[in-house]
Amino acid sequence: MSHVEYNSCFLFQMEESQLEVDYCEEKYSYRGFLGYTVDVDVHVGVTVRARGRPLVSSDGSLDSTGIMLWPASHLLCQYFVSCASLPAEDKMKIPMAHFFCKPKVTMLEMGCGCGISSVVAAATNCASYIICTDTDPDALALCQKNLSSFLIKNSGEQKKSAQEKVHIRSERLAWGNLEEMDCILSSLPSGNEETSRFFFDIVIGADIVYPSTSGPTLNLLLQSVKHMLNPIEGVFFLSFISRDGFRSSLRLIQSCNDNGFKIDLIDQSSFFPPLLSDLPPLMGAKLLCLRPCSKTEAIKKNESLGVDDCTIFPGIKTAQLHSLEDTSEEEWDAPPVTEDDKEYMQL
Repeated sequence: MSHVEYNSCFLFQMEESQLEVDYCEEKYSYRGFLGYTVDVDVHVGVTVRARGRPLVSSDGSLDSTGIMLWPASHLLCQYFVSCASLPAEDKMKIPMAHFFCKPKVTMLEMGCGCGISSVVAAATNCASYIICTDTDPDALALCQKNLSSFLIKNSGEQKKSAQEKVHIRSERLAWGNLEEMDCILSSLPSGNEETSRFFFDIVIGADIVYPSTSGPTLNLLLQSVKHMLNPIEGVFFLSFISRDGFRSSLRLIQSCNDNGFKIDLIDQSSFFPPLLSDLPPLMGAKLLCLRPCSKTEAIKKNESLGVDDCTIFPGIKTAQLHSLEDTSEEEWDAPPVTEDDKEYMQL
């Protein structure tokens, strides 16, 4: 990303919201290969003052953190731009980029927040049918505002070129809600030719797994992805940051084993253009590629994750063992009190 511009800062109130938020319109310019650049404008929350509730409710039922822009989103956006910048014959240089060569690719975003990842996917034609989902009404309202702005801008650009029309919209989706999932799936333009079952070719998520994400919540996420993703050729791109040492990573691995997902890493070196030094801090974000499989296959594929020489989650198994070691009480015995100490304590 070559630069960020903060255009205008203003107080904007979502209808019926219990949050008072300062929103800022930001301009992002992502640079791919061969001089290819994509510019996007998004509104994001920068200051939040809770009027009737906190940003995240104590029971987790309401989470408005998506109104802000999080670092892992930039990594996913950069991946889309880099994949789009290469001609079809060169896309094999970037892992999984061939997915975007297919006609009429369908994409689902989980926990979309402000929607920047989906906007960039649409701007780069990485998908032609995109649905952004979130459960928070404030995030969905903000996402729809950004999608509407993109569609207005994009409609003018399509008239100047033969660019394929992109369908993009936002929908409410609570992870694990079968009724909401099936409603979204039934809206897809076409089903599988053999089974007439509706699937998404690609599912994406950026910064949707964090320290407070419990194991049961992770299971609901992965179960929802598996229900909606093409079971044979589908892929789940997860831009992930571990903010609590080994704990979030271990929970993710365990949930992938339990729900049947093989974990691979898309190395940044494959999609970072030369001399790309102006990305914002990514906080150690990793772009993971999760593919559905049986539980047995997942356990076998993921069993080496976390060892010291692992390229995806290096050393987390060792860190876990150290955290479980009993601490010797002798190590923490207070030193004996000397006569000088007694004299000092009497002063």
